[in-house]
Amino acid sequence: MFPQEEQNFGELLGLIDYDWRWHLGDRFSILSSGIFDVFDKGQQLVNLGLSVHRPERLKVYLGVTSLQGPIDSIVGLASLSYRLGPKYLVAYNGSLELSGDANVVQRLALTRIGESFLIRLGVNSDRSKGSVGASLAVQPRLFRRRGQNLIEGIDVPPAGAFGLE
Repeated sequence: MFPQEEQNFGELLGLIDYDWRWHLGDRFSILSSGIFDVFDKGQQLVNLGLSVHRPERLKVYLGVTSLQGPIDSIVGLASLSYRLGPKYLVAYNGSLELSGDANVVQRLALTRIGESFLIRLGVNSDRSKGSVGASLAVQPRLFRRRGQNLIEGIDVPPAGAFGLE
């Protein structure tokens, strides 16, 4: 609340937000969140998506983001992470501008899950900026604490959690 008129462009309320999750089961959810400024030409951001999550194996998200205000945009989002086996994980993230004709960004990565290190090879493309790239990341896997075992959204237990690997 903004009790003084000079605050928030003369509006009493501002930056109203919500976060809504409907878990239809242990693995399937409908998600939505939004942020709204009530003054003239203030931003209005709404996210709506579906999530499927199988711990330690699969995570999928499909959604739409609508941004209205000084910039108007509708973006479709897709994210997929899949553990191919005990040693490899593949991930894809992409977004597509639905209100125009631009492919915003695409990213594909393959991760090798070793006992001591994670080795990630990735490629990405951003047509809106005209860039294409490749990446190589080597990340230690030792000394990971509880809650820090997510790799591309998939829970990967610490090395040795189930005996020798």
